[in-house]
Formats: sequence, C-alpha cells, structure tokens
Amino acid sequence: MRLEQLQAFLETVQTQSISTAAHNLSLPQSSVSRMISKLENELQVSLFERSPLGVKLSSIGIQLLPFIEESYRSLTLLKTEAQKLSTVSQLQKQSFSVRIITLPLILDSFLVPAFESLKQALPQVKLSFVLQNDQLPDQFPPLSAKDLYIGNNISHALESKLTNALFQQQYYYEPLFTEKMYAVMSENHPLSAYTAVSLETLFPYKLLLHDNNFAVSEFYQHYTKESKRAKIYAQSNNPQFIVNTLRNMETVFITTETLVKNDYIHQTTLKIIPIQNTQASYFCLTASDSPFQFVFQHIISVLKSVHAGIDISEQIL
Repeated sequence: MRLEQLQAFLETVQTQSISTAAHNLSLPQSSVSRMISKLENELQVSLFERSPLGVKLSSIGIQLLPFIEESYRSLTLLKTEAQKLSTVSQLQKQSFSVRIITLPLILDSFLVPAFESLKQALPQVKLSFVLQNDQLPDQFPPLSAKDLYIGNNISHALESKLTNALFQQQYYYEPLFTEKMYAVMSENHPLSAYTAVSLETLFPYKLLLHDNNFAVSEFYQHYTKESKRAKIYAQSNNPQFIVNTLRNMETVFITTETLVKNDYIHQTTLKIIPIQNTQASYFCLTASDSPFQFVFQHIISVLKSVHAGIDISEQIL
C-alpha cells in the first residue's frame, strides 16, 4: 500500500470523479485508475461503484474510509519525519553556517557568555550574528531555514502575534526563560531604603532605559496604565554612562537580572531593588520547516543552561 494510492483514492472520494482527481493531482487519468485498482486488489474489496456519471463509494468503501484517511495521515507524517531525519543525518556529517538574529542587549547578556559552550557543542557549525537594531514590537525580519531569531517580549501587540495560529504555521516559536527586573539607583536616592518598588513608584523620577529601539510607550503599557507619567532621561547600553549618571543625578535605571549581575552588582555606591510584578520574557523563532532545528535546539539548551546560573536575590539583600 503506497501513499500515492491513498492520495489518489481520497482525491477521487472528494471529487467523485477519477478524471477530476487526476487533473487536481497533475496525473494522467489512467495512472489514477491504476492506483485505485491496485489498492482495491491489495485490500481485496471494491471501494467504488462505477457508472457513466462518475464514481461513488461502495458500502465497503464507506466503512473503510476512516481507516484509509488515518493511514494516509500516518504515512504522510512518517514520510515527512523520515525526510527530516535523513536531512539531519546528512547535515551532521558536514560543516555549515547558521545565523542568530537578535538585539544588542541579548547578544551581550546571553550569547557572548555562551559562545565557548556553543562552539564546543556544535564544532561543525559556523555561527554568525546579525543585530536587529530597528525591531518594531510586532514585526520580525524574514527568516530563512538557517536563521534563529532571539527576542524579548515587551508588548501586547507582540504577544498577540506570537499566539496567532497563522503565524505559528510559518514559525516555530519557543519560550526561553523569564527574568526579574530591577531598579538601580544611587545609595543616596530617596527610594534607596525600599526593599521592593512598583513600576509606578519610579515614575516621579527621571528614568534610564536600555536602548533596544522599542517604543518606550510599549514597555510601560505592558506593565501599567500609568505610562504617561514616565519621565525618560536617556536610553543607553553603556554601563559606564549609566553608572556615572546614577551617581550624579537623581535617576533610576530599569534593567534585568542578568545585566545587574554582569555590570552593577559590584558597584558599592549603587542600590539594587527588585521591581514588583515585572519581568522580561525571552523567546526564539525559526522557520517552521527548517531542517536545522536540531542545531537550534542545541543553541537553546546552552542558553537555558547559562541563564539557569543567574540568581542575584541573595546578593542584594
């Protein structure tokens, strides 16, 4: 029993015409007739009643239809998975390159620390990085089969798109991890005595944010309805500029747990306070039909492993 025989049978059932089924399958009518006859011979039953007006299922054909449909789905899945495994097996024997498209902040926070581990896990893979400096909250660059996109989720528009059924047919989407968010300020700041703050508590003060080219309004609207009260002093990814600004001005820097650990935890003149009910969520996207999923899963596993070691809660007490 061949997949092509089942496909010819089901198309004939759908159209009630062998000639129309042949046309839809781009096959000669005689080929479709032969495939259906071979299927009937293998099953030793007549699946159709034939007449000058066309064909219709026989009583036995009606009873067997659900089983043939299930067999077609199973064989189609089997063929697809076998092709994927064959491709993966061939790719594992040769060198190739993949691209990681991401934001500057994610590259510095996660990919650079993980780079040596990635090279050890994937010695045959050449990794290249593309910085997506102009990302909009609900848009993504076109992804080829060799592309892995890593982003963070800060907008309602993006959340809606990621869960859209049509979008999920085009892309494979996987959440990576979430991070706590913190307010960093001078030890002399009026809020420095707090053990935790809400985002709204920060709004009367001038704020520093990372520069990832997101609309600032999207960031605030994701967490609070009071976003219009926010006062943005500057957006920067330069730790030295941020530290100097915090020391010299009554400002607050909103950042993630990873960057606090990397750049600010050892600054003795700064106070680090958790922000309540806020977190940064990270995710990845690939083309849904990419044969490089096995590579991307290695990369994702390494990133999750790197992130698992980040916990500063006890260090800031």
